[in-house]
Amino acid sequence: MSQLERLFSALAPYTPTLVGTYPLGLQTNMSDFDVVCCCEDLSRFERALASFLLELDTPTAPPRRLTLSPEASVTNFDCDGLPVEVFCQGIPVYEQHGFRHMIIEGRLLSLGASVSLRERVVALRQAGLKTEPAFAKLLAVAGDPYAALLELESLSAAQLTALLATAARAWPPSTLPDE
Repeated sequence: MSQLERLFSALAPYTPTLVGTYPLGLQTNMSDFDVVCCCEDLSRFERALASFLLELDTPTAPPRRLTLSPEASVTNFDCDGLPVEVFCQGIPVYEQHGFRHMIIEGRLLSLGASVSLRERVVALRQAGLKTEPAFAKLLAVAGDPYAALLELESLSAAQLTALLATAARAWPPSTLPDE
């Protein structure tokens, strides 16, 4: 069993869920493996994760707390040769922003196939942008890109398609193959 499989097994009581670039096929050589979990007692969660990482003899940065509502814990380490970030918050995984970002990004990618959205997001990521800012830039949405993407959740497929079409008209001609 790989270290990543063992990680998911060890974190099973906390609903570990892979989110972000890997499930969306947007990973680059700079991507980390993002796992979100749910636990109301962050100290208990941090102890459980630290115990597992000690078993693996995996060097890790100490967990850091984020002053979100509710508070969150983030731990970074390497597992199976990949950088991993484990995020835990006391709300169900499907309500956490990372999960919700992945869902709206997935919807946009499925609707934006005809405008090469995936390739353009990956190109911006390879140039150094994080995923949400890359989507926001391509969609020409103003303000905080993380909040702006969440505002798109309630839009219908037709509304998202119209947004993509409008945004795509402003994109420079692509130098990507097969366009």
